[in-house]
Amino acid sequence: ATEFSAARAWGVLERIAGDQAPHGVGTAANAAVRERIAAELEALGLEVERQAAIACRGVTCAPVVNLVAEVPGSHAGGPAVLLTSHYDSVHAGPGVADDLHGVAIAVETARALLAGERPVHPVRILVDEGEEVGLLGATAFVEQHPRAREIAVVVNAEARGTTGLSSMFETSDGNAALVSAYL
Repeated sequence: ATEFSAARAWGVLERIAGDQAPHGVGTAANAAVRERIAAELEALGLEVERQAAIACRGVTCAPVVNLVAEVPGSHAGGPAVLLTSHYDSVHAGPGVADDLHGVAIAVETARALLAGERPVHPVRILVDEGEEVGLLGATAFVEQHPRAREIAVVVNAEARGTTGLSSMFETSDGNAALVSAYL
């Protein structure tokens, strides 16, 4: 019960994908996907915050609603780990690979963490909206969420291509220890 299960994550993916209709930012289909994701997190006993914001990057702006939940750590306060993915799709596709699979990974990770000993640091789950139109949900979280500054490490489960093995394709400076652990 305390181990991550790809089979359980697959079940989450099937439930949140629903009819696999495209669900671009601002659509009723997207709102339905968002509520299915919130229900999955709430079924784990997590409180789900809906961060509603207007976000802009360059000349692109949109209203977004991010979902934020947290698996508490054993130490109050301190830095948090952010596990993030996005739920919107392009307007022409179902968004299962990009990025509902990442959402399913986050839900199953939260489930496994809750089943075992509490992690030392809190693990915050961010499922954001507006990624396909310019990272708007992530921008809203970083610029507007009051707890964004508490994040020390970010793991973003995202798609890159449609074939081949899973891999880490991007990191930031100063992450030698994380890359070593990944290897």
